[in-house]
Amino acid sequence: PPPGGAAGGALRESPPTPPSRPPAGMPYQSIGPIAALAIGTVTPLALTLYPREPEALLAGVVLAGALVSMTFNPSGPPPKAYDKAVEQRAIENVVMTSDKNRVVRLGLGSVYLYAASTFAIWMTNTAGASGSKLAARLYARELGAVGELVLTWTGCLVDTYIAGIWMSSGYCGQ
Repeated sequence: PPPGGAAGGALRESPPTPPSRPPAGMPYQSIGPIAALAIGTVTPLALTLYPREPEALLAGVVLAGALVSMTFNPSGPPPKAYDKAVEQRAIENVVMTSDKNRVVRLGLGSVYLYAASTFAIWMTNTAGASGSKLAARLYARELGAVGELVLTWTGCLVDTYIAGIWMSSGYCGQ
């Protein structure tokens, strides 16, 4: 007899099955937020530290990775019941993150402050095409020097703003 049935019977084909979706909670379902946090955290550091300060950039990448890991993979099993005393203490202190998370945030804020200061020093001490430093070229009213000054201010502003966010959230535990 032919496959799929009796002699002379038609072969039945089963309807195609739709592609299966991964079960909820699979790690790669949240890759978008993970990538956004990682890229958003590391990009300003890379723009102001690379290639002059690879050690500081590496420290920032490691701290950002630790923060992403803590944010998307909290340690320990989920609580089955809440301890009223612990909950009340957290409410009174307005502390919402773990001590490890707070230390990572403070460290990342410190790396951002370091990035802002070294970027400013590097930009102001770098000689332009004329061989003069930025202050001398600004005094001579070179148009390119104004652009470099705006770039320096922007890089420092972004780095110090992000440092303030990480350090204040680390200090306050929020």
